[in-house]
Amino acid sequence: RLLVRDAVRTQGRLQPDVALIYAALSTDAAAAQRSLQDCGVGDCSVVISPADGREDALLGTATAFAVAESHTASGGHSVVIIDDVAPLQAFWESASTLLQAHLGTTGDPSEVRGYYGVLTERAGCLTPALGSGTLSALFLAANPSERRRAGAASTGATDRVYDLAEFTGDKYGPKVRARLQLLANKGVPITAATVKKLSIPVPEAPASGAALVHVDHLMSLSDGHISLDPGLAREG
Repeated sequence: RLLVRDAVRTQGRLQPDVALIYAALSTDAAAAQRSLQDCGVGDCSVVISPADGREDALLGTATAFAVAESHTASGGHSVVIIDDVAPLQAFWESASTLLQAHLGTTGDPSEVRGYYGVLTERAGCLTPALGSGTLSALFLAANPSERRRAGAASTGATDRVYDLAEFTGDKYGPKVRARLQLLANKGVPITAATVKKLSIPVPEAPASGAALVHVDHLMSLSDGHISLDPGLAREG
């Protein structure tokens, strides 16, 4: 969130009239407001703090975009900050569980793209005929792959040998599994280092895998992203 503070401070300096809409999905509203005040943009900011509950995270996010769109429609410039994607993912998983329980089906992974798309597509620049207002959006998300690798490194799990049965799902097609089988037949241990050399994703735990799908879709929908890698930071 230090990155957000820097972005907000720079935005306020370069474009003082911009409206900042902060959706505090995992941050205390008062703390978020103090942070914006410290950055010198408290007077032109709005903090949206949804009540507890997974569905409230989605409502809070939609409300933040609605407030920003109102400002943009009048020719103004606005920035929406979503401080944590995890509550949005939790709502999706909760809805999928209800679908499974009542209808015998779950949300298709491909539909995750549309779930986030209805939010990201609201960012843009209006034409002069519509007032030339702009709306930018900044989503914060923890990369589950980096978190998992960091945990593995701290426990020495990077030397773990994977079973071929763990390489299932859409990420591992017949050709990928055939390559892994060939290595196994030669007695080569299937470790994280081995599959990384082959550009094959390391099998994730179910929860991490689901989180990774959400982050991947969100990144692909964005015009750009900044990835903060603790490993690279340590290496200088």
